[in-house]
Amino acid sequence: MKKIASTLFLLFFAVATLFAQQSNNQAVKLLDKASYAFTSAGGVKIGFSISAPSGSLSGTLKLKNSKFYLSTPQMEVWFNGKTQWSYVKANEEVNVSNPDADELQHINPYAFLNLYKNGYTCTMGKKKVYSSRKINEVVLTAQDKKASLKTINIYLDAKTNNPLFVSMQTNKGTTNIKISSYSAKQNFSDTLFNFNKRKYPKVDVVDLR
Repeated sequence: MKKIASTLFLLFFAVATLFAQQSNNQAVKLLDKASYAFTSAGGVKIGFSISAPSGSLSGTLKLKNSKFYLSTPQMEVWFNGKTQWSYVKANEEVNVSNPDADELQHINPYAFLNLYKNGYTCTMGKKKVYSSRKINEVVLTAQDKKASLKTINIYLDAKTNNPLFVSMQTNKGTTNIKISSYSAKQNFSDTLFNFNKRKYPKVDVVDLR
């Protein structure tokens, strides 16, 4: 379940800000526009559903700079830019950690960007309509044939440049993400991104730091 949630963080930011290098490539220009739309949006609230080889889930993701809060029927995750709290409801347990550089590649979108800014070819896809909406499809293809993340197909709304759908092909199969809602300029307090033990008095807190 945690891996599915992490995939969502990574792929959303791949849509928003990958490939900032200068290029005349139309696909890169579209991602630059998506990047600007996201970075100028302030706090962002996203409704999503995700289907992956390891399972499926849906929920809400709230983002503010490098901070995020994830809420699904199965779990909640808080990340304040340094510390992460992961609460799996079935276990009534919260794991606390300060992710190292390697772990951040799996849970922190900005670390993912630093890892994948290079090494992918960016081209335009052929799909023009998704769910009755006009879109631009961008395809990212790994230059390294041995890369575990082979391709990412991104559907961007033709009017807003916001992501509507993302499909990622890896060695383990295909993960699909549908963005059902996107609300920008949200005023999120920093307290949202920290776990509040008083609101969860019965859970066991396991400090892994």
